[in-house]
Amino acid sequence: MVKYACGDRGIKKFAILYPDDNYGIEFANLFWDKVEECGGMVEGIETYLPAQSDFNREIKRLVGLDQPKARKDEYKIFEEKAKIELNKEEIKESDVKLPPQIDFEALFIPDYAKVIGQIAPTLAYYDVENVLLLGTEGWNSKELVERGGGYIEGAVFVDGFFRGAASSEAKTFVKLFEKIFYETPAIWEAQAYDAARLLITVLSEDDIETRESLKEKLSGLSGYIGATKEASFLGNRDVDKELFLLTVEKGMIRELK
Repeated sequence: MVKYACGDRGIKKFAILYPDDNYGIEFANLFWDKVEECGGMVEGIETYLPAQSDFNREIKRLVGLDQPKARKDEYKIFEEKAKIELNKEEIKESDVKLPPQIDFEALFIPDYAKVIGQIAPTLAYYDVENVLLLGTEGWNSKELVERGGGYIEGAVFVDGFFRGAASSEAKTFVKLFEKIFYETPAIWEAQAYDAARLLITVLSEDDIETRESLKEKLSGLSGYIGATKEASFLGNRDVDKELFLLTVEKGMIRELK
């Protein structure tokens, strides 16, 4: 995702808004590292409680609206403007509407669709516009569109599987799964399908006669393409997987071309 934002879109200034839990902290740190690797900078970072439902304070901090009087010259100008509009000699600080100070081009939020559906409208309320919203696999849900509406249009996020993928491998799997089980598959079924197909393919080779030979074959395998895209096995037994890059287009989650 950072490769896309930094390389394809040329974005260099990022901000992070994340939940204070293991999931949020891990992804915030990983994202920050990748941004620096691509030559970008994290211009702002804010955290919130996992069960939180009001994000006004965090967003105001992120865009310089938490202490409006600290922006003295601007505050005076907009204070006078508000007095004229409200036809009052004295007004409250909350009546003075300063514009946000947005010094980032993209905002990364490692959370789930329900929360994004609350954050995105709050960003719009504070006039945080023309900022690319970036997310994790937790965004890949119909709830994202249902809750976020037009506020998440154009957002970009990733996942290990996408039911509407254009690849022939993914289409074949989805078609077979729905025909047999009468329901739509999730990432777990897609991963199990790929793992089974991979084992069947490797075990059919003549030189695989023992567990050890199977292990050696798998450890050196690369470029295997399945329903969950391309996979290669690393020396430390981890799997390097290509992810699906997704976006919201006209109210629908689609694969980003």
